[in-house]
Amino acid sequence: MVYVGILLLMTIGCKTDENLIQKTQPKEEFSYPELPDLDTFITEEMNNAKVPGLSACIIRNEDILWCNGYGYANIEEDRLVDSTTPFMLASVSKTFVSAAAMILVERGQLDLDAHINSILDFPVHHPHGNTDISTRMLLSHTAGIKDNWTVMGSVIVDGDSPIALGDFLEDYLTEQGSYYSSQNNFINEGVLQSRTYSNIGVALAAYVIEKAADIPFDSFCEDNIFEPLQMHDTSWHLEGLDLDLVAVPYRWRMGDWRAIEHYGYPDYPDGSLRTGAEQLARFLVMHSNGGHYRDTKIISEDSIAELNTAHYPSLDSGQGLIWYEWTLNGQRIRGHNGGDSGVSTEIGVREDGTGFVILMNSSGEGNILRNIEEALLNTADQL
Repeated sequence: MVYVGILLLMTIGCKTDENLIQKTQPKEEFSYPELPDLDTFITEEMNNAKVPGLSACIIRNEDILWCNGYGYANIEEDRLVDSTTPFMLASVSKTFVSAAAMILVERGQLDLDAHINSILDFPVHHPHGNTDISTRMLLSHTAGIKDNWTVMGSVIVDGDSPIALGDFLEDYLTEQGSYYSSQNNFINEGVLQSRTYSNIGVALAAYVIEKAADIPFDSFCEDNIFEPLQMHDTSWHLEGLDLDLVAVPYRWRMGDWRAIEHYGYPDYPDGSLRTGAEQLARFLVMHSNGGHYRDTKIISEDSIAELNTAHYPSLDSGQGLIWYEWTLNGQRIRGHNGGDSGVSTEIGVREDGTGFVILMNSSGEGNILRNIEEALLNTADQL
């Protein structure tokens, strides 16, 4: 999710020179190799792109090969980043929505092709046509639901949103709703006419999961994904985390970093998950390793294949169920990136099972994500 509005900024004085960026060591139970050339490259990229803090990991199939943290999680308090520091994931959060959906599919509690109105407690009808909307469409960005940033920006608040997910979606998607607009909330072409990236569509998929499971979506993820993967410092909401540990988001303005207050929004499943690189790497290993992390199974290998499959190839041949494909130096990668105010993130897995996690507490300038992605994969080939 990307928000371009105005949030409360706190100006941070002084520490604006290159000496701000320092490598920090991992402190989890894993022992990782020292990679001084990679450390130097990452810190130089951070300095050039004006990024105060970054954490990254490399995985291959069932293994986390390396993780490290760099720079500052909180400049004002001199708090360094390490591989466990929770960052806001922005749209990388969406990959957990599709994983949750497949858990329910395997349990027989959700049919991806069923009309969502057979599950929801309020009806959703696209105003431009009569095609029923399915969860598969929502997870493929083909349901014809549009992000209305005038509305979405207006409900972003410091801290967690007090508005319930279902209440917000009902107001946004039903004719009697206070945020409803047939022109601004839906694409004119209708359902299954284009691949139109939709934060609200993914939030609606999460609410479908909530109703199908008969448990709040955040609790479902806690019980069925976070806890089994031992992602203990992971939460959809700020209240579930120690804020003294969470990376503060920053903007670079007029030669200085400016802190952004931690924020939230009611459509939280499309971007509000916070976790550390090392814990996110466990989730990525699960995806790369046929649905397993160590001895823990989250979903089946068939479900992983379903996530990676383009279900509407005539609309977008690279779009799976949330996961999508891109190429880097001729190599096919499947994953997702994320961007929000003071946040930039990316996860990806190459066809050989080699993957990466990159979390930053600033949007960054230039091509830092791509440059570090390339460096991580090149380094992985030498491990």
